[in-house]
Amino acid sequence: MLREMFNFNSASDTVKTYVLRLRRAKHMETLMSL
Repeated sequence: MLREMFNFNSASDTVKTYVLRLRRAKHMETLMSL
């Protein structure tokens, strides 16, 4: 359990960057469709 939390924390930055990039791409798609 503790090790899983540690792994999640170490990868959180990468996940955040990926999620932000994904959201930005979706946002751009919505703007383009409008």
